[in-house]
Amino acid sequence: MEFEKNIQQLRQNANVETLFSKVLEKTIYDKARDKMKQGKKNDEEETLNEKEKDYLAPILKKLGFSGKDLNEEAAIMVKNEALRNLKERLLTRAEIIQRRLEEEQKNLEQAYVR
Repeated sequence: MEFEKNIQQLRQNANVETLFSKVLEKTIYDKARDKMKQGKKNDEEETLNEKEKDYLAPILKKLGFSGKDLNEEAAIMVKNEALRNLKERLLTRAEIIQRRLEEEQKNLEQAYVR
């Protein structure tokens, strides 16, 4: 009864938008769609933050060139250090893959013997 009185009072107001926003609730579909839109916005913000990441910053800091303009010689040093780091990461990854492959081969051999 009290709820109906509130609705009647709201109807007398000229502003229809406030009436609908106070009386009507969003459907589950609308709530899910809003949540999905919010998730997409968060994903877009994360990808923008990832794009802004400077991969050479640690190398520049290590070599003492952070915040400075580089001449040709310094740029070559930074390039060589970046390539050296990449090579180390690739070799480490290759060792891990090789070790896992050998373990799987041993497991297969043991399973075959049984």
